[in-house]
Amino acid sequence: MSPNELMAVLEDIRQRVSQLEKEELHARRGRNLRWVGASWAILAACVVVGFLGEVLHLPRWLQDLSPFERVPQLPAASLTLLPLLVISAIAASLTLVGLGGLRRRDIGRI
Repeated sequence: MSPNELMAVLEDIRQRVSQLEKEELHARRGRNLRWVGASWAILAACVVVGFLGEVLHLPRWLQDLSPFERVPQLPAASLTLLPLLVISAIAASLTLVGLGGLRRRDIGRI
């Protein structure tokens, strides 16, 4: 095999690997996009249950699932820090996960 033929074979392999990497990236991005709808649905459910639960006469156990139920209703209730700290920690961790996913996106760097 001549050096030119060897270079042509290597270039063909490089192009095929590059194409496979692109296809894998698109497949991974498609899987991640499915979570976008789920996250909006969770937010909408929390808002509906949290703000309209009493009006819609939803069961108490369903209303208790809302994170808004964990926050003390000031000034009527006393301030307890533990629920606020737990919700803040969960929000911070989910924010870090989201920022990590954003870094992997194919968006131009600023």
